[in-house]
Amino acid sequence: MTADNKFEISVKGMSCEHCEHAITSELSLVDGVDAVRVDIPRGLVWFFTEGGSPSEETIAAAIDDAGFTLLSGPSRAA
Repeated sequence: MTADNKFEISVKGMSCEHCEHAITSELSLVDGVDAVRVDIPRGLVWFFTEGGSPSEETIAAAIDDAGFTLLSGPSRAA
């Protein structure tokens, strides 16, 4: 995976490993998402794709399905 395929989002409400698992599980279901990394204390999530980012609506729906709120993103991450 290259940095061009790394995207960052900010998520409200994460506080534990269960939160991390829920977000990872839902984002992994999105077409094109290959991997997910979560930073609970900072409220950040990075996901990696084979191409461009899925739409903000698609990402927001996955985060909502996990029980959280998308605050910002997706944006390309370094």
